[in-house]
Amino acid sequence: MPVDVVLGSLNDETSQDLCDYVQNLHNRLEDAYRIVWENLQVAAERNDAFVKTHCKPFRESDLCWVAEKKLKKGECPKLKPKWRGPFLVRRILNDVLVEVQISARKSCVYHTDLLKQCFLK
Repeated sequence: MPVDVVLGSLNDETSQDLCDYVQNLHNRLEDAYRIVWENLQVAAERNDAFVKTHCKPFRESDLCWVAEKKLKKGECPKLKPKWRGPFLVRRILNDVLVEVQISARKSCVYHTDLLKQCFLK
């Protein structure tokens, strides 16, 4: 058939049997998985280094502003204050999470991306 001339016959000596094909495919997939895993590890290390160098240094008993992200229906975000506070930092949970004292009885945990240090004169 003309297709066999262009693409080659399936029964050529160069064609592999099914077991060899499956084994080669399995090996190639394992290699691809290993390469992807190594690249993900490198990217995770790079991301951790970036976070550690760019995280905001908060200490306990610092004052901070909290970003106001919630909008009530009918409010104009253009005219609304973007920051609430200042509030007291109660404790540092890890590199990026901070517990902030909102009122005498209420405290909330915020990501440092939502906080800004308060410098009072």
